[in-house]
Amino acid sequence: MCGNVSCFKLAHKNKALDRALKQHVKPEIYEQLAQDFIKVEDEFLAAKESAADDE
Repeated sequence: MCGNVSCFKLAHKNKALDRALKQHVKPEIYEQLAQDFIKVEDEFLAAKESAADDE
């Protein structure tokens, strides 16, 4: 996944994580992952911009 919350939500909607892991992911796991994505999204985007500036 790209690190954006919107990408995570789309992956959840499409059950991409379930398919990748080849098993059902419980709703509480998705909820925890969503909270974690929200916490680190700004840091991820800042790092991505910094890497693009270095190129």
